[in-house]
Amino acid sequence: MTTTLLISENLLDDARLAEGRGEKANAESLYKQALAKRKEALGDSDASVGEYQHLLGHLYLVSGDLANAETTLRGAVEVVEKALYAGHARLAPILDDLADTLLKQDRFTDAEPILTRLLDIVDKTMNGDHRYVFSSMHKLAYVHRKLGKFPEAEKLLLKALKTIDTPLGPAEEFRFDLALVYQEMGKNDEADNNFKDASYGFEQRKNYPRLAESLEAYAAFLTKLGKSAQAKRASQLATHIRETTKQNQQSSDLFSATLLRA
Repeated sequence: MTTTLLISENLLDDARLAEGRGEKANAESLYKQALAKRKEALGDSDASVGEYQHLLGHLYLVSGDLANAETTLRGAVEVVEKALYAGHARLAPILDDLADTLLKQDRFTDAEPILTRLLDIVDKTMNGDHRYVFSSMHKLAYVHRKLGKFPEAEKLLLKALKTIDTPLGPAEEFRFDLALVYQEMGKNDEADNNFKDASYGFEQRKNYPRLAESLEAYAAFLTKLGKSAQAKRASQLATHIRETTKQNQQSSDLFSATLLRA
């Protein structure tokens, strides 16, 4: 068993290196070999088998193979929850990737229960300022908004802001989402204030892609209100920011530049 376990670990290391080099086919083959050796050593019911399967599913996710990602990640969830229990923290990264797989397909109804379960797990097993807690709240609020559940989205975003509105960062992400929710609810004053606060926050953090996106959304909002002059200024500013900050590379991780617990 020890030799087989060691082989599985070495294969896993090789798979990660191959993935890092962008060798998708080689990485996939190595992950599968590592998983097979892990099962050979420990059987199908060990939590680490599910976590190896998760890494394969993550590879499928980031490479855009969403059908295989979903099947593999759902299988990983099943293994880990049986080996441990349904609310264990080790399920969080797997559920997060599964939710992302569904979100990439705009399958909001399917993603909602996954994200609800994820948030329940991280709320109970992690510190309140853990980045996983905030990213889960952010994604679930987004899904609520896409499904037209605006009061639920508002409640979740306000809850997040009570904790995150500190130097721990980035309150502007939640304020931007809150502005969009208030816009849908017809709460124009609240939407206006949150658009402004979000834009200010993005500017302070020098997150120029998100600043431009916020200003463009604000311009569209102002246009609907008949405030064409203000809308034009916001739109022109967004265009100027995009043109003058093209070299600015911002991480796709909304919470990458925070002091939240990783």
